[in-house]
Amino acid sequence: GSQTDALTLTGIRLRSTGTGNDATGVTGVTLYSDVDSSGTVGAGDVLLGTVTVPVDEGEAVFAGLSLNIPVNGRVYLLGTYSLNGTPVHAQTFQLNFEAATNIAAQKVSDASAVAFAALPLSGGVVRAQGIGTLVIAPGPNPPAARLVVGTSPALQVTATAGVPEDVRLDSVRVAAASSGTPTNLVT
Repeated sequence: GSQTDALTLTGIRLRSTGTGNDATGVTGVTLYSDVDSSGTVGAGDVLLGTVTVPVDEGEAVFAGLSLNIPVNGRVYLLGTYSLNGTPVHAQTFQLNFEAATNIAAQKVSDASAVAFAALPLSGGVVRAQGIGTLVIAPGPNPPAARLVVGTSPALQVTATAGVPEDVRLDSVRVAAASSGTPTNLVT
């Protein structure tokens, strides 16, 4: 706040930039009052609003806010993205506060507008993270069907990790099927 007046934050505009398409990949941008100043959304933080970004590289406009800033006090704001799953692995999104004119506030005492002096600020870069996949398919040289007593190759499969990350195969479970009766099976 100012030295002599408490303030009410009434609006803020944040530009969304990055390699991802904001209009198609972002479900919403949410603004919180970060009460504990942790930089993460926590139980005590206050939801101020959620908006969309209507065009790529567009603005998330939060209007109609009513956040009190006490005399000589401060508030911390936290913007978050909700991505809808369409951004490609490693595409980026970033919220930016570009100019002092992108924030609106008024004095509590007389509701007069307050001018701000602020530098452009950029938030941390959010990278879309794809989830790795594992595809199991028949192997290139499956064993031929044959009658064998003792140990015999019975199955070959290919496990292929998909992009964007390595996948660790921890276990394999195989169920046996036979036309014979259990007493005739060789183990």
